[in-house]
Order: sequence, then C-alpha cells, then structure tokens
Amino acid sequence: DADFLKIFDFQYIYGDRSALTNPFGMVLTESTAIRFFGNSNPIGNTISVDKDSDFTVTAVIKDPPGNTHLKSYLFEDAPFEVILPMTAMNGSSLLIAMI
Repeated sequence: DADFLKIFDFQYIYGDRSALTNPFGMVLTESTAIRFFGNSNPIGNTISVDKDSDFTVTAVIKDPPGNTHLKSYLFEDAPFEVILPMTAMNGSSLLIAMI
C-alpha cells in the first residue's frame, strides 16, 4: 500500500511520501542509491529486478539506523535497501527487500 511511506517517518533526500503511488516506483536507501548511481540524483532512473520487471526510482531515503525493526524481506538480520510496491509483483502488500 502506498500509505506505508506515510506511516513511517523516513527522511527523504529525493522524492517524497508519494513515491509508491507509482505501481512501478522504487524507493532506495541512500547507500544503495550511491552504489548504483554515484552522487547524482537518481530520480527517474530505471533498475531491472530479476530481469523481468523495470522499476523507476521515485525516492531516496536516509539509511535506516542499525537498530531498525524493519529488516530485509530476504535476509532477516540485514537492514532493507529497497522498498517496492508488492502490487507490481502480483501481490497486494509491500515488499521490503535487498537487491
């Protein structure tokens, strides 16, 4: 649900809380955005996920603190790096995953 970003108080570097209203929008953490795009503004750039789906970067948030309770969907002890709308992945809730 796009309202996920309204529930948590993320600090936005680029974009805003409306980032997931785009069903193929993608929110990156700051360190992930730097890893993919250097220090440039990544908004509007596309990243392919599993070579099947293209997502557009719609927001970049500050890296979550190490003690966050929001963890990676794939790796229980790792912080999340990407937020994708599950609706774009044939679901109806939000997926928090690492790429």
